[in-house]
Amino acid sequence: MRKILSILLLAVMVLALVACGAPKPPVTNQEDSGKKDDSSATGEVTSITVAGNGGKIEQLIRDEIAPKFTAETGIKVEYVAGLSGEIYSKLELQKNAPQIDVATFTPGDVVKQRMQD
Repeated sequence: MRKILSILLLAVMVLALVACGAPKPPVTNQEDSGKKDDSSATGEVTSITVAGNGGKIEQLIRDEIAPKFTAETGIKVEYVAGLSGEIYSKLELQKNAPQIDVATFTPGDVVKQRMQD
């Protein structure tokens, strides 16, 4: 079961990376920017930020999935742990300048949020 979950999460991360679209334009003045430039001069992505629940899922991603993903693609995975509500709030606050590339939610929280919107 753990191996299946590991493969599934890796597939989701790869799919999300492929679906990101065009790379972000390079930052010309890093002193004025609040975020480090995560792209090289060629526009290649060097890191992604994944937000999701903590606990076993976080441990699995940090210990197994992220290292394998980095080894295969050269892209570093930064994991931000939190509750679904916290992650959703961060996404809303970052709407104009996103810093999270992939966010995962529990199905129950998704249904609850859809009912509130």
